[in-house]
This record gives sequence, structure tokens and C-alpha cells, in this order.
Amino acid sequence: MLEHLNPTPQKPSRVVVLGAYGFVGGTCARLLVARGVPVLPLDKDDIDLMASGAAEQLQTRLAPDDAILVVSARAPCKDTGMMVDNIRIMHAVCTALERCSRPPSRRHSRWCVRP
Repeated sequence: MLEHLNPTPQKPSRVVVLGAYGFVGGTCARLLVARGVPVLPLDKDDIDLMASGAAEQLQTRLAPDDAILVVSARAPCKDTGMMVDNIRIMHAVCTALERCSRPPSRRHSRWCVRP
């Protein structure tokens, strides 16, 4: 269940976009920047989320007030092997968040990006 904890919509201090150079991630990153939101665009060339040590690499780039948009995936997912890879990607993201001394904010906002 999604629970909105902010009484009014507010812009995040920064959005980390994982998969920022793909079609969806790139569009989201550009729209965020156009609305004055700082963006840290990351893609597989920055952090290979399926590689050993990916969680640690991601953890070092996260700030406590970051919002995270994850659009990084092997797509279209055509078989169980690709599904396992996508689960591995999300495992790295969740592990990075879990290991942060102060994880990025868990506040949810109604603020969203629309074209």
C-alpha cells in the first residue's frame, strides 16, 4: 500500500534515476530537469547492477534526501533468465538502500512528472 506522508506535493531534493539513458529513464530524467529537479542519471556504464559489488557502488552515490527512480531492467523480459537478471538488479538496489547508514528518504509524495 502506498501511503502519502507529505500533506502537500513537494519536489524531491534530488532524484537518482537508474536506467537514465534508456528510453523511459531518459525521458523521465529530462522532464525532471526541465521542472528544476536535480537529477543524478546512472546507467549500466556507471554501475552494472548485475555485477559483484554493485550494491556497494550504488550505496556510495546515494544521499539521505534522494528519491530513487528505478527503470533499469533487461527488457523486454522474454525468459526466466532475463527475469532472474531483473531480480538481481532489484536485489542490488534493495541491498544498497538497506546498507545506507541513513537510507534515502522513505517519504512519499504526490509530486510526479507528466509530459
